[in-house]
Amino acid sequence: MCLALLAIVGCRKKEINKLKDEVNDLKTRVTVLEETCRQNNTNIVSLQTIVNASSENDYVTSVTPVLNDGVEIGYTIAFKNQSPITIYHGKNGTNGTNGTNGVSPIIGVAEFESIYYWTLNGDWLLDDNGSKIRVTGENGTNGTNGTNGTNGENGVTPQLKVEDDNWYVSYDNGETWNFVSQAKGDKGDQGDSMFKEVTYDDSFVYFTLANDTSLKIARYVAIVPIEKGAIKAAFSVADGKQVYFSQGNLQYKASTSVWRFAPNQYDIIGNANTNIASDYSGWIDLFGWGTSGWNSGANAYQPYSTNKSYSDYFLGGDKKNSLTGSYANADWGVYNKIANGGNQAGLWRTLTQEEWEYVINGRADALNKKGIANVNGVNGMILLPDN
Repeated sequence: MCLALLAIVGCRKKEINKLKDEVNDLKTRVTVLEETCRQNNTNIVSLQTIVNASSENDYVTSVTPVLNDGVEIGYTIAFKNQSPITIYHGKNGTNGTNGTNGVSPIIGVAEFESIYYWTLNGDWLLDDNGSKIRVTGENGTNGTNGTNGTNGENGVTPQLKVEDDNWYVSYDNGETWNFVSQAKGDKGDQGDSMFKEVTYDDSFVYFTLANDTSLKIARYVAIVPIEKGAIKAAFSVADGKQVYFSQGNLQYKASTSVWRFAPNQYDIIGNANTNIASDYSGWIDLFGWGTSGWNSGANAYQPYSTNKSYSDYFLGGDKKNSLTGSYANADWGVYNKIANGGNQAGLWRTLTQEEWEYVINGRADALNKKGIANVNGVNGMILLPDN
């Protein structure tokens, strides 16, 4: 009898432990489903913001990884005009038990006749009338004869929820819900995320969706204020470092010691440079190396110097010295005021060899941002700005 009782107690203990494990598994699965649902709804709002930002030519100002226990699970994206968003990659959950695996619904967007519409698991998300649902709002109608036009309609933001082990979607702010798929056993893995990939370079942030739709938003260049005389576009000359180029070649009038920028990149003095002299009243735009007018220790350092031996232009008498550090004043823009370039010394400089190599060959998409051309009869290289 005692042995029989011990056997019964032992069996019941195993059943209780099994029941506890099943309850814990259920709690874990519910937690995973709830977190997956929360992240999906966050991604839906974020995706709508991305589409709005793209249509309104907004800019991305920062991309910050979202970490969970030191593991990257998404990004926080800040815009110049839109509110910040968070994008989740998706996170591995646990396998379901006691039932077939469910499938997380994948909300996406696709373009049709230049308008983005919502999709659900690769198919168009349709309203009760069978019409595709726009991501962004419609434009309002124009007014006539002094009468105000009608306001445009706002875009629809789908919502997801899990209830009774099923996924549901709403596109009327939660007033009604439509069955999508079973949620029991949902894994909530990365393949269920609506975002397949988020990448970025110096110029753009690229968003690739699970349905392979791709959107890109230009990155905002927040650098020093644009100086007078500059082309209003930024160029990367090192990782995380951008500059503006002058509107045209540097020019000098010896008789008045005035510096200026030519109106256009292709403006050149040409043969008139041969008239150079310390009292020449015309403009020149060809100079020996380091001839800013600052005494660099070279034999020739004036902008009107015409020495024929290149060794006469060595800064400090050494060809290894460059227009940086203790010899920075040999740079024309560092030492001189440029009349139409802010009229203050130190606002301009020449690029270093490394910076030239980077802007021509090293920056993002460099190959497609350069080319040879003839502009206004002048042969030269074209460099396009970063974005």
